[in-house]
Amino acid sequence: MAISLMNYTGMNMKRFATALILTVALAGVLTGCSDFLDINEDPNSATREQLEQVPENLIPQAAAQLAVNKSIENYYGAIFSQTWAGVGFFGNFTSAGRYNVGGLTFGNTFINNYQDAAGNFTQVIDIAEQAQGDPGAVPYNPTNVRAQAEILRQYTYFYITSFFGAVPYTEANRVEQFPEPSPDPQEEILRGIIAELDTAVTNIDPAKQGIGGDFFYQGNLDNWERFANTIKLKAYFLLLSGEGSRTGSGVEGALPNGNDLQTEIENLIAEGNLIQENSQNFAFPYLDEATQQNPLYGLSVQFSNGENVSWACSQELVNQMLAEGESRDQDPRLRLYCQEDQIAGSDFTGTPPGAGGTGSQPLSNGTIDESVVSDIIHRPEAPEEFATAAEVLLKEAEWAFRNGNRSTARTKLEEGIRLSIEEINGYTNVASPVTEPEINAYLNSLPSAGNLTLEDIQLQQWIDLFERQIDVWNQWRRTKVPDLTPAANAVTDGGVIPRRYNIPQNERSANPNLESRRIETPVWFEGPSANN
Repeated sequence: MAISLMNYTGMNMKRFATALILTVALAGVLTGCSDFLDINEDPNSATREQLEQVPENLIPQAAAQLAVNKSIENYYGAIFSQTWAGVGFFGNFTSAGRYNVGGLTFGNTFINNYQDAAGNFTQVIDIAEQAQGDPGAVPYNPTNVRAQAEILRQYTYFYITSFFGAVPYTEANRVEQFPEPSPDPQEEILRGIIAELDTAVTNIDPAKQGIGGDFFYQGNLDNWERFANTIKLKAYFLLLSGEGSRTGSGVEGALPNGNDLQTEIENLIAEGNLIQENSQNFAFPYLDEATQQNPLYGLSVQFSNGENVSWACSQELVNQMLAEGESRDQDPRLRLYCQEDQIAGSDFTGTPPGAGGTGSQPLSNGTIDESVVSDIIHRPEAPEEFATAAEVLLKEAEWAFRNGNRSTARTKLEEGIRLSIEEINGYTNVASPVTEPEINAYLNSLPSAGNLTLEDIQLQQWIDLFERQIDVWNQWRRTKVPDLTPAANAVTDGGVIPRRYNIPQNERSANPNLESRRIETPVWFEGPSANN
């Protein structure tokens, strides 16, 4: 009998990244946060009575599942968006550049995030809601714990719909009521996420304790509110795009439900309770220890002694950052993002989509004639970022431009780029940080307020999101900036760049309410002519 894993938590799944990669990442969370765990068992096998006393123990497990999927499964987003190019590793990542996405990637992204991320966050929410009737009976603050779990659950649903479009939302993770949950249109999911985040933020009491062992914000609930509002901003910009207002200055009309999108976004930005500094970034922390490394780096440890022979900088990215023939200077982040190619020695060479690489396997032996993703990015302790200050400031720049405030747009653009550079400069393994004069020279070379275009701002958003797999794919799909040329050897119909993942076959077999969607079909937020 077919079983829908969206609502079933006992089924094992073969992982793309192998059991070792996933177990390593989870062990890192549990080992690094031992004070979080009063239960000396796997939280997923703890009794209901134990979980009712410490439901927050499920949060690191669920967050790890989400972060691992973001880190290891979905490098495709950066490859589709041409900030990265797949090379090496016995052809697997070159195949990704031709848009050949395996079924396990669909399955792991859909099933694991409904089951192990959203499913566990839902358990925490249910238990905390029950405890709110008698908060003195439990050793935690149920209202704050519920709100924090809800913020992470809504981010998980945002992540899932970004890949698949219309998916179960209002009926998801409620197997008793909805054994075969129906999908919701993507616009309604985004609206629902915003509403649930509003409720979560309203219920947070910063004067009281949140989850114990908070490895994201160390108990700072003000920053949890900023994170929730930043997810809202992401959702608003997809709503804005879905309403067809991708170009020009201003917002084209009200939403079908009568809400004024202009006012909603304006109020959110004006309140200022968003991630505004790099110290407020929301990221999953990996460490330079064997059981706690970033899974992409861990994959390189398994197959190439830690050397990156799998991911390169794309031709489009290198060309845009070199800015040859453009009035702007070369982007100083280029040397932070990409390594010089091993043959030319003092040059950067981007890889065309689907072209593969020149290095031998399993090690390069100095034969790679393209710029691989740098060791600053490809490193054991590279965090998995969910939301950053730079992306917020660059979205605020776009919003100001859309509303005719060019001077503000230019100021926000500078602030966003500066934060983007300063964040990477702060990494411990940066041998040659970008200097202040370099930053100033680059910013001064960008178009003045009077000459600034919407595309100038959106290009900087794309560059900033270099390694942020789902965010950069969302960014390109909603803006189509830069104008990308698909891989010459693409396997998609018409050779188009993929626009979504298809819901896995086993889930569609188990739940007749789910439909097959071709990866060439645009998601709703790509505009009025797109599908859900």
